[in-house]
Amino acid sequence: MKTKAFIIGALCVAALTTTASPGESVFEAKSEITFYVRPPEGSMVNYSDYYEEVVNTYLPSWRSEAVVTKILQQYRANYPNSTMTDKEIIEVLADSELKRVPRARLIEIAVRSKSPVIAAALANAYAEAIESFTDEENMRRCEKAVARIHEQVEKQKRMDDDLAARLLKFRMEHSVDNLEEQRAIFNKSLSTATANVFEYEKRVKEAKEWVDILETVQNAPEKFGELPAGVPQSSEIATAYTKLQSVKMELAKLKEMYTAQHPSMVAKESELKAVSRQFNDDVERAYKTAQGDLAHNESQLAHFKQKRDELKKWIEDFRLKIVKADAGLKQLEQEKKISSAIYQDLLLKENHVRIAAEQGCILVRVGRHAKVPTRPGRR
Repeated sequence: MKTKAFIIGALCVAALTTTASPGESVFEAKSEITFYVRPPEGSMVNYSDYYEEVVNTYLPSWRSEAVVTKILQQYRANYPNSTMTDKEIIEVLADSELKRVPRARLIEIAVRSKSPVIAAALANAYAEAIESFTDEENMRRCEKAVARIHEQVEKQKRMDDDLAARLLKFRMEHSVDNLEEQRAIFNKSLSTATANVFEYEKRVKEAKEWVDILETVQNAPEKFGELPAGVPQSSEIATAYTKLQSVKMELAKLKEMYTAQHPSMVAKESELKAVSRQFNDDVERAYKTAQGDLAHNESQLAHFKQKRDELKKWIEDFRLKIVKADAGLKQLEQEKKISSAIYQDLLLKENHVRIAAEQGCILVRVGRHAKVPTRPGRR
C-alpha cells in the first residue's frame, strides 16, 4: 500500500501534465458505489428493470455541474497539498465513465489518467461525491415533501408548549396543589374555634348563674342554700353562713332568758353584727369575682365567635376558589390533552409522509474504493 505522502508527491508531479499524448500510457482506476431504492408499496415490478430505470434517471444528475463541484471539493479535502488545477481535474473527469454492473446493485466509476495515482484519487473522490450529493438530494426531496405538514407540526408544537406553560402558570398562581391542604388547616381551626365557643357558652351560663345566686344571697342571706362547688369562695361563704346561723340560734335562746339590755344579749348582738358583716363581705367578694369571671368569659366567647365566623367565611371563600380553580384547571388540562393528541397525530402523519417520500429515493454508499493501478490500460 502506497503511503499518503507518496500519493501527494505523485499528484504534484502528475499535475504538470494530465492529458495523455498519443502513445503515452493511460491508467484506469475503478471505484464502486452500491445503491438501493425501495419500490412503492404494493407495486408489482421487475426489480432489475426498476433498478435500471432508476439508475438511468439519476445518471444525468451524477454527471452534473453540482457533482463535479463536489468532486473538486472532495478531492481538495482528501489531498489539500495537491497543485493540480480545477481545469486539469475536469479534463481527467471528462473521460470518466459510470456504468451499472449487470445483475447487481453496483455502479462502477472508471477514471483514466496518465497518472495512476490521479486516476485512483479522482475515482474515489467521484464515488464519495455521488454519495454526499445523493444524500443531500434525498434530504431536500423529503424536506420539500414534508414541508407543509412540518409547518403544521411546528405550529401545533408551539400551541402545545404554550398550553403547558399556561397550565403550569395557572397551578402556581392559584396554588392549586395547596388549596385543599389550606382548606383542611382552616377546617381544623374552625373545629377548634367552634369547640371553644361551646366551652365559653357553658362558662358564661355558669358564671351568670353564680352572679344571680350571689346577688340573691346578698339581698336575702336567709335564702342561702348549698352553693355549687365552682362558685368563687363558696367554702368561705358556707363557713360564714354556718357561723351566722349558729350565732342567731344562740341569740334566740338568750332572748328567752334575758332582756335586751342584759350584757349577754348585748355581747351576742354585737357578735351577730360582726358575723353578718363577715358573711356579707365574703358574699360581696365572691359576687365581684363572679362578675369578673362572667365578663372575661363573655369577652372570650365574643372573640371565639368572631374567629369562628371569620373562619366560616374564609372556608366558603376557599370553597369557591377551589371550585373555580378546579374548573379552570380541568379546562386547561382538557385543552392540553387535545393539543398533545393533535401534535402526536401530526408527528405520525409527518413520519408517514417522510417514509412515503423516501420510498422513491435512491440510497447510495461507497462500496469499494479504487486502488492505484499498477499497469496501464483499461481493466
